[in-house]
Amino acid sequence: MSNGLTWRYLLIAAALVILILLLVRKGGLKGIGPTEAVLYMVTVDASLNVFSAQNSSPQTTELFAKDRKATLMKYVWIGDATTLALGIFASVIAGSYWPLLGAVTVAVFMHFLYVHAARKGSSSGEQQPAGSKNGGLALVGG
Repeated sequence: MSNGLTWRYLLIAAALVILILLLVRKGGLKGIGPTEAVLYMVTVDASLNVFSAQNSSPQTTELFAKDRKATLMKYVWIGDATTLALGIFASVIAGSYWPLLGAVTVAVFMHFLYVHAARKGSSSGEQQPAGSKNGGLALVGG
């Protein structure tokens, strides 16, 4: 990752932390208790599990984006849809919007992470990993 990109991500993360601290300090998060936190975090965890089950890693997406970008991104969209369906279902059962908010958080973050990986891999001048040929893997070695 380039230095400029690293600093950009660090600045965004710092801005989000400051925003949350300001919200807490001004009382903007009053009424949010342990139940809401658990609903949010359980759905975040389940949503991340959806992405890990349905998608290659962002690193793999970057490595194979030149040959397989459309296929890789198809599964990202499927992960988005599955995650949002999970959040809606959990919100209906819980009678709270927190599970949906957890699912949306993960879907947005992961979608942009995969878009970045696919864009970086498509524009990269790097060669494909050893053993790859037209997006597939060939047996390497004896």
